[in-house]
Amino acid sequence: MKLNPFRKEKPKPTLDKVKHLDILLRHFLYLLFTAYLKGEDAVSGLIYAWQERGKSTVVLAIEHIGLLIEDDITAYGLSRKLNKLFHNHTIKRYHHLLIADLEKVSARTRTVKNELRSFLQSLMWDGMQTIDTYNIHIDFPSRLKMAIIACVTPDVFNEKSAFRRLGFLSRLLPFSFNYNNNTVNEILRFIGTLEEDKLRIQTMKVLGRKKAEITIPQHYLNLLDDKARILAKIIDDFCPYKKEDEQRLIGSRAKRMLVCYLKSICLVNGNGERTTINEGDWLEFEIMFQYFNFGMKELP
Repeated sequence: MKLNPFRKEKPKPTLDKVKHLDILLRHFLYLLFTAYLKGEDAVSGLIYAWQERGKSTVVLAIEHIGLLIEDDITAYGLSRKLNKLFHNHTIKRYHHLLIADLEKVSARTRTVKNELRSFLQSLMWDGMQTIDTYNIHIDFPSRLKMAIIACVTPDVFNEKSAFRRLGFLSRLLPFSFNYNNNTVNEILRFIGTLEEDKLRIQTMKVLGRKKAEITIPQHYLNLLDDKARILAKIIDDFCPYKKEDEQRLIGSRAKRMLVCYLKSICLVNGNGERTTINEGDWLEFEIMFQYFNFGMKELP
């Protein structure tokens, strides 16, 4: 199968030309293209960094036909929007729900935040067909399942946060980063330039709807076992209320997400022409895996 993942209507500046956004852009695209893998579910992700780190700049600068952007981040608002899309027969075009600023919900009551977390938790892993709470009563015609990409600051994820819970965080890939002083200086020089204005209109679209079948050689599958254990421990340790030496996650969800992510790297970087993971894909995966945590490692 020949698949060119991107179509640009006319030449435009690309985010990968801006050094401090390159790795974040690549990660965002790998998440999006997990939806185009045969036999796999789209992978959800959390982009975790301090304010003014370009999180929203990247995710909102990309126009993608499978990306549903939603600002009304309450369970009630989201369920009404999804129900409307269902009845308009347009829901199938979307595979990822983008919440560009999860911090917007921080001022809401704890009940609203818990309800939203539960809603997103079901939506991005098991799916849902019926929503029945004290103020939401919706029956979808068929089971709805959609991956989530959410941007968030550490302020929202204090130990008592409604979202800092194992059931929620174990269902998505955490990606955190920070900048060194040289990068900060580069960003400040970039702000207000013509290139920044052009950056806001970048468009990337998928060609074709046929899904790609990617094979991972056993050698790399074995290496993913250790990566899955590491990721599971990172998430487990980040969530509160853990007893000393207690192991709550074994890495099964982490392994499934990492398998899909590695396949997506092959799909994107191979332009759909390669069907087997190679060493270059694995080296790219190793680079990205350094940021699959909440430690906000500095970008190179």
